[in-house]
Amino acid sequence: MTEHYPSDADLNAMSGTLDSEQEVLYVATGESPYFTSFYKMLYRMLDVARRAGDFRVYKDGDLTFGVRAGRIANGTYQLDYQGDTQQPLADNATTHIYLDANASIQTTTGTMPLPTAVPHLPLASITTANGGYTLADITDLRGAGMYRLLDGISPAMLQDKLPTCLLTCDKLSASQWSIAFATYDAGGNALPGQSLVRLWVSTTTYGAPQATGNTLAVTSGTLHTIVAANADYLLITGANGTLGLTLTATAGVRAIMAEIDGRIYTTGLMDFA
Repeated sequence: MTEHYPSDADLNAMSGTLDSEQEVLYVATGESPYFTSFYKMLYRMLDVARRAGDFRVYKDGDLTFGVRAGRIANGTYQLDYQGDTQQPLADNATTHIYLDANASIQTTTGTMPLPTAVPHLPLASITTANGGYTLADITDLRGAGMYRLLDGISPAMLQDKLPTCLLTCDKLSASQWSIAFATYDAGGNALPGQSLVRLWVSTTTYGAPQATGNTLAVTSGTLHTIVAANADYLLITGANGTLGLTLTATAGVRAIMAEIDGRIYTTGLMDFA
């Protein structure tokens, strides 16, 4: 079906006005010189649409193509692509054009690589025949880079794949502290379910496990492995994603470290009289 415009009356009423969002000028009817308003409209439209031209593939020869400059972020750093011209095309073939992770133009007459295998920005496909091609033979693929599905993985599911934890300490007596471990997702929400956690005791934060003078008791959760008695354990959280421990020591300071998903968290130093 044909996409509809506003009514003629509504369109004519726009004469001499500005678009409320981008301030593109609607040319005023009867204005003299007419082309001044027209140039104003073109100037603002080009200014608004400038980024839409980034990485645009265009025809610059019978069997060559060019690519407009653009800027792209790759992880923690930014890449500035300066554009290319006179890039060769195979005749009687369909060439796929993409930008790789080093901001270099790559082409293939095979299939476009999978994003999971080769990080890239798809740009266009061009089909040539009998020594040339037309503008209609260029298929713009940049939208595939701007709009991608996550294959059914929701943001909430992604958060759950990045567990963190909170360690809470409570001094029960001069020689005893209770420690509560709770699992959270990357969004700071409580993360239920059983996780494997490593816990160890040290006399310094992030220090090596040590057992001298300690008694460590697991009050909730499941003991998986005793790596070193009263010093180093592998534990499984309960169904609610929590653990409970009691640490007793005769003197000095202790810290408990917890490792989940490769990241280490600490209680900080606890003082024992």
